[in-house]
Amino acid sequence: MLERKTVKEFLKGTRNKYLVEISFGSDSVAFSGTYEEFKKSGKEYFDYLVLSWDVAEYEDGTLSIGILI
Repeated sequence: MLERKTVKEFLKGTRNKYLVEISFGSDSVAFSGTYEEFKKSGKEYFDYLVLSWDVAEYEDGTLSIGILI
């Protein structure tokens, strides 16, 4: 079985490559913004375990990472 990572561990090293969206469920967005904004205001989610994740690429090349906690 794979060891689950915390949000902080999961995002380590991603820097500003992604827009970040943290959700508790499909209809419940807890945080949405840039990685830098997340580091400043999303700290309350650092210790939550990542249940699943998905990466999407927009037409302009921007990457968005969606994390379900």
